Amino acid sequence: SAPALMIWKKVNTTSDWSVYHKDLGLGHGLYLNTASNKNDTSLWGTGPTTTNFPAHTAFNLVGEEYVAYLFADNPSNQIECGTYTGTGTDQTTNSASTSTSLDFDPEWLLVKNIDSNDSDWCIVDTTRGSLNQLVTNDNRAESNTISTPHGLALFGGHFQAYGSSVDHNKSGDNYIYMAIGSPRET
Repeated sequence: SAPALMIWKKVNTTSDWSVYHKDLGLGHGLYLNTASNKNDTSLWGTGPTTTNFPAHTAFNLVGEEYVAYLFADNPSNQIECGTYTGTGTDQTTNSASTSTSLDFDPEWLLVKNIDSNDSDWCIVDTTRGSLNQLVTNDNRAESNTISTPHGLALFGGHFQAYGSSVDHNKSGDNYIYMAIGSPRET
């Protein structure tokens, strides 16, 4: 399948981490190293396909070196890229405004608010404990999200956003996510 999430960075000079997510559309992007909301961009051209991903001139300069991480939306292979809308209260992906129930047990989750500035990219995973949160756009230490009135937690078949934080569940704001997991045992 075509990439549903792409992260792209120039590695031999200073640059932002450019992010494409299928649900933002080709005219929008994000930066993994900032707290800003979605921005207008032409970086993605005609978009990724099953055999190619765009090489905009900004990503194809002579003498520059790049790294690109590509993730397909393939729930049967334990990876899903999707969206949900914040409610400002306890919420599971199963009750979000879009159908986002997971067909696997999530072990790693990346979430970003695409509507509000000053919102963090949040990562939780089961290796460090599913309530321990890291952010990509800040150098602060991990935090245990259960000790605050908001946060993310991983469960069998879904994840849950608590409270009304702009980072996870602000009422009416839209969020993108990528969940990676393992097969359910039967």
